[in-house]
Amino acid sequence: MARPLTRPWERRGPGPAEAFAVLAALAALEAGLFSAKPRLGQAEAIWLTGALRAAEAVLCLVYWRARGWRLEELGLTGTRVGRGLWVGALFSAGLGACVGGVEAAGRLFLGLSPLAALAGPRPPPGELAALLVVGAGVAPLFEELVFRGILYGGLRRRLSPFGAGAVATGAFAAAHLLSPGIPWVQAVGGLVFVAAYELSGSLWAPVLVHACGNAVLFLLPFWLG
Repeated sequence: MARPLTRPWERRGPGPAEAFAVLAALAALEAGLFSAKPRLGQAEAIWLTGALRAAEAVLCLVYWRARGWRLEELGLTGTRVGRGLWVGALFSAGLGACVGGVEAAGRLFLGLSPLAALAGPRPPPGELAALLVVGAGVAPLFEELVFRGILYGGLRRRLSPFGAGAVATGAFAAAHLLSPGIPWVQAVGGLVFVAAYELSGSLWAPVLVHACGNAVLFLLPFWLG
């Protein structure tokens, strides 16, 4: 009989208190860094944000290794990488099919595009490039490290998947409160990312779903235009 998949939090990782402490330290760091950020154009601001998030991702990985844990225990290396990418691809395809079905039904039965509510104005080419690299590359890796790898993993050591997922997703949505509107997209996405991580035991699953979802959001103005 095949052995059940060992999840990262079943082996090693922070407890809930340490996970929240890491989240608080990163929030304080972000507040300090972004308060000192110079006034820039939109594209330049996105690139600078990407550089800061990349540095924070490195700090998260340094913290993980300094605590004596391996990247394999996050599913970032080792035997769970393939499973993570496979689960991430399946979740991305399934989510895309669901969204496409909702869009088709809205156009067919209501004569409107549900996705149009999510599409902003078309960004200029330089800004779009920054959004795709940072928003669909750097940001998903950093956010999945923090909210799924560290926070959800820490909560999972004490809570059920539903309890840990609800708290981690609430924190993930709250981190997007500065964006316009209610962060319901992040709330729904956070639950999907948790499910992908729970099922795969690899952070590459939610990273892939997160990256694909963000890329679609950035490209919506061109598809619907």
